[in-house]
Amino acid sequence: MSDRDARRRTADEIYEIVEEGCDRPLGPEATARLEELLRRDVTAIQDFLGYVDVHASLLAVSATDGPSAVAERIARGVRPAVSRDRNVWRARAAVALTVVAMAGVAAWAPLGLRPAGQPVGRVVALSDGAVWEGDPFAIDDVVGRGDRLALEKGFVTVELADDVVVDLVGPVATSFQPRSVWLSRGFLTGRVGPDGRGFAVRTEDARVVDLGTEFEVHKDYAYGTQVRVLSGHVEATLRDADGEDTKVFDLLAGQAARLDRNSPDDDPQGVIFDFDAVARVVRGAKGKVRRFAGAAKPLSGPVVGLDFRSGVYETAANVLVVPERTGVTLDRPLPLADGSVLEAGVRFDSYLLHFDVGRGSFTGVAGRGSIRFDGSVAAVVTDSADLAATDGPFATAGSVFEPADFRGVDDEDAVRLDAVDGGTVVAFDLNVTAGRALDQFRVLVPSRP
Repeated sequence: MSDRDARRRTADEIYEIVEEGCDRPLGPEATARLEELLRRDVTAIQDFLGYVDVHASLLAVSATDGPSAVAERIARGVRPAVSRDRNVWRARAAVALTVVAMAGVAAWAPLGLRPAGQPVGRVVALSDGAVWEGDPFAIDDVVGRGDRLALEKGFVTVELADDVVVDLVGPVATSFQPRSVWLSRGFLTGRVGPDGRGFAVRTEDARVVDLGTEFEVHKDYAYGTQVRVLSGHVEATLRDADGEDTKVFDLLAGQAARLDRNSPDDDPQGVIFDFDAVARVVRGAKGKVRRFAGAAKPLSGPVVGLDFRSGVYETAANVLVVPERTGVTLDRPLPLADGSVLEAGVRFDSYLLHFDVGRGSFTGVAGRGSIRFDGSVAAVVTDSADLAATDGPFATAGSVFEPADFRGVDDEDAVRLDAVDGGTVVAFDLNVTAGRALDQFRVLVPSRP
């Protein structure tokens, strides 16, 4: 398709949405789609404003001349003479503002603003080095109804109501509504608890409704919508160009399907997208951490062989959470400086928290935040000697660590465990100073399949 054809198609779709908005309030799918179209380029915004202006002008003229006169002038190719009456102009302005309001956040997007909407969730993880397309979000930011989250690189995790957690991996563009998300393009993973049954992922050509499960969805314009179910059950519905349901597929754990309304075949096509390659990045970076808060950040992907010596892997004000080895069993008990003992025969998963502001000149920098696990925490290793003793069994292959005795937390730092409903929060307040600009500690959790 040529650039001219693509622009014409975009303009036609914008016109259809504006037409719908003049007849009835726009629904969440139309609003999200309009937002996506308006963000493509300036010409799309111009088309939108032009269509709104036409509708507003026709309403203003019909209010003074009547529908028949308007139709006659249009047939003759004569531009209707718009009344100068103040009430007519108020009517015209009202139509324009109504359509703009119906567009929600999309209308404000070209201005770089993000008006507050009904809260539907919040950001609970954001990878280090994430690159945003449009408005940036930070950890702990509230995600409102209609908010657009779009990443060029990295990943972000949004926790929604009813125990729904969604991972988005760049490049990706989405818009959130209560109990649903519009996926314009890219990849997402949804993990839905029992209370979230019925949560939906909507795309241009499909609707994926969760029935209590974990699943993945990828959308692009070449191959439609692809779905893979990791556990549980989803209902995937193919939709035609008019938004009408055409086919419904029940997908169970281990099944996948491609839903493409441009495909002539009756059955879903074979999956083309490499789900494993993308999902592995997020799982390797987050491990089993459910929620990050404050300065805590996961890396952009799984890491092997990092150099964690002081001044080498600098983190600025972030505290990096690095998943290490999983399912580690010690062959003998390992006593720690705090009096606790890591028992032999117990399987552990390990996480290293790394805070290094570098070798610059400063008086003091603090890294405050927390991470939450679903379940218990077996031990927190904070002493420098204990860290060195646990590097061997728990660190990832090729990792290099600071040999000096200041890598652990000290009296100026604080690490604590807080039990919460169904899980454990590891909260930390780390402080570093010039010459000792490194703090690390290791969190061990019981290993589960």
